[in-house]
Amino acid sequence: MRRREKEITIEIDQVLSVKRRRPSETDWCSGCGAPVLMLTPDEATTICGKSTREIFRRLDSGAIHFAESRNGLVRFCLPSLVAAAGITVGHDLAALVRPPEPRRDSD
Repeated sequence: MRRREKEITIEIDQVLSVKRRRPSETDWCSGCGAPVLMLTPDEATTICGKSTREIFRRLDSGAIHFAESRNGLVRFCLPSLVAAAGITVGHDLAALVRPPEPRRDSD
């Protein structure tokens, strides 16, 4: 008896919603040269699906930008985090992960 094989391809889209108790924090990212949305380490691991250790490795390599507060808390730049993790972002979120063009002083 002859055996038949079928190939089935399944495509899955995943939507992730992050609710915050406090408002989103925008801070200056020296790597992007613009104000961007900054995330806590816990938020970063949730969004990109990487371990905290992996995120800090990428931070050390320069792939992820960060800002450190006066009291030593680290916040990660959302645009660089998304780029480093290879996350595809829908059109509706593109403005959040693309830093705005730096303003140029007019002469």
